[in-house]
Amino acid sequence: MNSKRIFLATVATAMTLGAAHDALAQSGGLTLYGVDLKNAKVPQFVAAAKAAGAKATGDGPAFLSFDVAPTGVPALKTLVVLFSRDSLVAAQFNVVEHGAENETLRKMLKAKYGPPQVVSDWSAGSKKFDEVYLSDGTYTWKFAGGMTLTFKNTHMKGTTLTYADAGKLKALTEEVEGASKKDAGAKAEKLGKNF
Repeated sequence: MNSKRIFLATVATAMTLGAAHDALAQSGGLTLYGVDLKNAKVPQFVAAAKAAGAKATGDGPAFLSFDVAPTGVPALKTLVVLFSRDSLVAAQFNVVEHGAENETLRKMLKAKYGPPQVVSDWSAGSKKFDEVYLSDGTYTWKFAGGMTLTFKNTHMKGTTLTYADAGKLKALTEEVEGASKKDAGAKAEKLGKNF
């Protein structure tokens, strides 16, 4: 077999394996603490998180926060859960930024989900997700129903791991931005000529 055929066969095999992985990831649901996140209700998710060892640390009108170090998952420190109308929208972990725990977490993610499907590497560094050093960037897996899992590595702003329903997150963001604009308009109207 000549080198051109070997090259083409290698590319075709890689594309087939990549497509198979994408199809597998797309067909499966995204779960956390054993809960399917696409249709998760807040009480169900909270009960599962607490059963795994998470400790509630705060709440607000559309969020809950937890200390997740007791769950035993390497590199995970805290968790903030966003919700709307009792449905989970996103769960974002703050992650230890570097070192052995961070590397172990990345290796666990790759073992469970395969390599990230979308990589936005912000430097000239390596794009291999499970290496000792990981470049600043965003590494994303996509799942059925618009669910995403994103590992965001920014050495200046911290590292996060976010499980999200992209559609619900977009709707919640638009709702919050709309309320903010409406509030600003009402304040401007009230102040009239005073500014």
